[in-house]
Amino acid sequence: MIKKLSAVLLAFLMILPSVGVLAFEDTDGTDYAKAVDTLEALGIVKGYEDKNFHPDDSLTRAQFAAMVVRLTDTSVYAIPEGQIFSDVNKKHWAFEYVNAGYAMGYFSGYGDGSFAPDGIITFAEAVKSMVTMLGYGNVAEAYGGYPHGYIKVANSEKLLTGISGYDSNTINRGDVALLIYNCLDKPMLIQTSFGGETERYEPDSSRTILTEGLGCNKYEGSVEANKITGINGFEALGTDEVLIGGNKFLVGKSGIEDYIGYELEVYVKEDKFKDEKTVIFFDISDETRVINVSPDNINPSTNLRNFVYEEGDKTKTLALSYDVQVIVNSKNDPFFTVADLTPASGSVTLLSLDGDNTVDVIHVKKYTHYVVSAVDSDNLQIYDEYGKSSICLKEKGKDISYKIIRKGSVAKFKNISVGSVLSVLASGDGTYYEINILANTVRGTVTAFDGEAYTIGEASYKRSCDLPESEKIELGQNGIFYLDIENNIIRVEADSAIDNTYAYLLNAKIATGLDNTLSFKLLNGKGEVVAVDASNKVKFAGEIKPASEIIALLGGEGSVTKQPIKYALNSEGKLIELELPALAFSKADRLYRSTKIFGYSGEAGGFLVNDEETTIFRVPDGGGADEEYSVVTSTNLGNRASYSVEAYDFEGLTAHCVVIYVASGSKTFNVLATDDCCIVKSVSKVIDEDGIEATRLVFLEQGKEKKLSIKTDATLMQVNLRENDPATGTYKMTPIKADELKVGDVFHYTVDALGNINGLGRIFPQEPTKSLDEQPEFIISRGWSFEKAWSKPQLVADGGMLLTIGGIDYLYSISKPAGAVYVCYAKSEIVKTGTSADILDVAHAGAAAPWVFVKTNTGLVDDIIIYYPDK
Repeated sequence: MIKKLSAVLLAFLMILPSVGVLAFEDTDGTDYAKAVDTLEALGIVKGYEDKNFHPDDSLTRAQFAAMVVRLTDTSVYAIPEGQIFSDVNKKHWAFEYVNAGYAMGYFSGYGDGSFAPDGIITFAEAVKSMVTMLGYGNVAEAYGGYPHGYIKVANSEKLLTGISGYDSNTINRGDVALLIYNCLDKPMLIQTSFGGETERYEPDSSRTILTEGLGCNKYEGSVEANKITGINGFEALGTDEVLIGGNKFLVGKSGIEDYIGYELEVYVKEDKFKDEKTVIFFDISDETRVINVSPDNINPSTNLRNFVYEEGDKTKTLALSYDVQVIVNSKNDPFFTVADLTPASGSVTLLSLDGDNTVDVIHVKKYTHYVVSAVDSDNLQIYDEYGKSSICLKEKGKDISYKIIRKGSVAKFKNISVGSVLSVLASGDGTYYEINILANTVRGTVTAFDGEAYTIGEASYKRSCDLPESEKIELGQNGIFYLDIENNIIRVEADSAIDNTYAYLLNAKIATGLDNTLSFKLLNGKGEVVAVDASNKVKFAGEIKPASEIIALLGGEGSVTKQPIKYALNSEGKLIELELPALAFSKADRLYRSTKIFGYSGEAGGFLVNDEETTIFRVPDGGGADEEYSVVTSTNLGNRASYSVEAYDFEGLTAHCVVIYVASGSKTFNVLATDDCCIVKSVSKVIDEDGIEATRLVFLEQGKEKKLSIKTDATLMQVNLRENDPATGTYKMTPIKADELKVGDVFHYTVDALGNINGLGRIFPQEPTKSLDEQPEFIISRGWSFEKAWSKPQLVADGGMLLTIGGIDYLYSISKPAGAVYVCYAKSEIVKTGTSADILDVAHAGAAAPWVFVKTNTGLVDDIIIYYPDK
């Protein structure tokens, strides 16, 4: 089983031999992990946006159809282009999958001509499809047919291994993955004789779902050599290949080259035209025991025959096999010493391959850490600030190979600059280097020291073994602490004060003089335009860079890009660090506001939350004079106004920086607005203060009664819910007069900057003459929905009530409701403010269930309107 590493251990991904990529966090360590990871790598299964697989969830028939068809080479089948099933048309996302699966005979529909794509796939249906794909359909029919004959075949062929407690009905996503995984390299049953009284079928081990459908094959064996080194007498290969069980494979993007000596199960994509076999996924065999040991836990009694280490409160000893293979910094070292087995910084991985607790292979990573003081780009030479021997990657007389890594990706020598922190693996013969460019830092003050670790903020950090004793770390010292690959302190840039905030960069230049000092013109978070000089060392995007390179990265001298930045100042007010915030979405085309929740439409439509820490910059679209740039608050933002919006640095749903683009020269925003749910309580004719006839609305907003006068001839707008465009989510707007409004109508209104009402939109006209069955059900843009009824509300912790509406759970807070509850008796034309008790009444209404209007925001319920059409 593959050993997985959590994302929070990112710093150690370069320390320990990586053994596969964690596909989904919620399957790690479960019985589903191996199957799900394999199928994900083969492109058969996919996860959700939360990066989880949800193995315990059910699977729809359409989703299962997609999985099955991805297992098949559809090019050899004639796939119908027209609609086959009444409920799966060409606009359905699974149309092609369903048509293909039907054409290949893997599944069928129902007698009424439907497929039920959103119905839940059953255990028996899934088993029938896979048994049929393997060619065992005739055998299953001979055993009694669907469902028991197919289940019997699946059992006898061990297709149900790992799936427990199954019946003919339910199956979850994890068990579907196990079923498919068990089928991947199962020999297909092929007809070998035709005609006559007896047809013969025999399993063909050369034909499997892997070979026939995916163009892949599965191999098992030990990794014997890569392009750097080999074991047991094998010479290193000359290309990006690995040798496994005597077979050469291209490594592709798999990372398998780091697994010298491991016994693996390897999935290979075969290109018959190029005669190439490329590894796409691999797994450590179940018989291989892998033990990762930190240098801190290695016992001093370790010697060349026995490896001794601490595990918890126990001391463990493992014998080294007579011909143990030791890989030190990626190269086989037949002359290893005890010092190689006990590195001061790095890791040791022990492999026992034959189940006898004897160590057969040892991987050792010994890190040396550098703080770069100078770089010679011509000779590829790196010098260390602390006086270590320089690294030369272009040494005469040596065939040197190297790999430079930054943020988990391959980098170039030019990415190494003065001030860079490097963790370096160097082979003993100096012919191979792996150089990791680090950007791990922590800002703060040393508040405690326990004799071993320093406390900075809420975490503790040890001193790197490569940090000279002359470099002091003291209590009360604050500044930037640079960390090595093991999160130990390797460098200190002390300072007495650190600030970190957002600003909008208006300009930058290099001041004339000997030191090439950078100077920035910024709109700070307080709305002030300020000039800020930089210190002599500026860290940009995690690395110290020269002033000329920073200017170039910002757009170039004289053409600096105006953009949001995040920066840090020292106690002298000098800028010491600069980075560009992470762009979450760009140029959404419309903004929706409700208290602190904002929705935005456009390609990246969704939600963002504004809080007190969010900095909002108002920027002229296309550029403008510096005085047109300003900082605004959320109350300045108009509802449904056509601003272009950018959001940066999300934490959950909260954006820490938002940029609102407005027309250049515009001094104010379009509107101030309400997005609250308002319901008409009464409508009457009045004469306003100007002696003009008007319509007086009495309505409830946020649970309180309000009054509104509208001139009778004023034109309002109504959202026509029956004429919507699903592709764009927009609805047809029709004009209405104020006196057309009725008791129970739901609407919202907008006001201008002076507080005058400039728009009123009726969202839903009450139609009490229609029966409950005739009333429509809608989902309205921005989270408004109508439902006939909901399931019985469930009380939950912290004064909440869970409402299941249309199969989706929403939380309504009883103790701190976000909106209000309203009750409308349609025939009596009575509207009142309700309570949570009225919500509970809905669950007991029986056949007289009311019609319910709910407005939601990101899973929470804001406003609820309960209609009783017959009361």
